[in-house]
Amino acid sequence: MTMHSRCVIVAAVVLAGWTQADYIPGSGTWYSGQNAQVASAFTQNGIVSDAVDVAPLQQLIMAYNGSTFVQLGNELTPAGVTTQPAVFWPITYADQLYTLVELDLDAPTATNSSLRSVLHWLVYNIPGNDIFRGQVYAPYMGSAPFDSSLHRYVFLLFPQTRSIQLSALPSGNDARLRFNMRTFMLQNGLSQPFAGNFYRARADDYSRQYWASQGVTSF
Repeated sequence: MTMHSRCVIVAAVVLAGWTQADYIPGSGTWYSGQNAQVASAFTQNGIVSDAVDVAPLQQLIMAYNGSTFVQLGNELTPAGVTTQPAVFWPITYADQLYTLVELDLDAPTATNSSLRSVLHWLVYNIPGNDIFRGQVYAPYMGSAPFDSSLHRYVFLLFPQTRSIQLSALPSGNDARLRFNMRTFMLQNGLSQPFAGNFYRARADDYSRQYWASQGVTSF
């Protein structure tokens, strides 16, 4: 992470209200209570039901290109999210492991979600908040919505109770389709997400060019 990105993330942490006073000794993470804004956003936008049964406790701090923040449903462009974002969450135990997941809940379109969920990113066994030391199951894949309807791109962070062992993801994008978040949670001992965030995106010139290059004209 560059110095500029680090400064931007630190500023976002302050604005989001992550403070030492909110740490509960022995919990391994900050904040044990529910952030009402996060709960409301995840519930009102249908993420609670379409992906998980309960909302994350807190907001995951995220920025693309050092300055474009993910803010509980703001609209971003596919062209602006092509590279992996900077992600931050405060921790107190460096050996606490986490799993980070990104899903598209509205594939291929918001009115036809037959491919739900598309797995865009999955890193597991992340020590503390150092994503680059985690194990990558699904490398980061930017957004390329096919149509003009808004897609929900959801990030979920789960604390692990143990180290997770996963087989390699089969090659090809088809292996990312119809990923079942609840089944994955059950198989790997994950419970309520600790933190989360999401943005929305619709087709732009970048995504249209992507699908044209794939020879896809309809779903």
